[in-house]
Amino acid sequence: MARKIKVKLILELHGQGMSLNEISRTRNISKHSACATVERAKEKGLSYEDVRDMTDEAAYRLIFPEKHVNEELFGKSDMEYVHKELGRVGVTLKLLHAEYCDECRAKGTIAMSYSKFCRDYESYTVQGKFTNHICCPADNSIAEIAQ
Repeated sequence: MARKIKVKLILELHGQGMSLNEISRTRNISKHSACATVERAKEKGLSYEDVRDMTDEAAYRLIFPEKHVNEELFGKSDMEYVHKELGRVGVTLKLLHAEYCDECRAKGTIAMSYSKFCRDYESYTVQGKFTNHICCPADNSIAEIAQ
């Protein structure tokens, strides 16, 4: 997933009179991102004062609401359940993804791809500081990685 644009920082610096070229050069932000942020804020009639008290995530969602359509499009997966089930013999992420897809079809929601499902599980294990059991396809062994 791409990094989110630092909307609040761009609007703050631009509001202080810093040029877009200067912002992109000194803050390691692409010029395209800086321009798009300022243009979108002008279209919506927003300035740094309007987003100052918001979280970075909320400001980003306000300026670029269409970027979150994909995140809200997919059915939610219960990673706590996935993690618990992976402790059972013979249960794999592939099997749990298939189960998740069946649930999404039953609910009428869109299922995420297997690769996104795996990335979400990886994020879950990192955030919870769990041990993640990964099957190595090359030699079919199981590698245990403490994260």
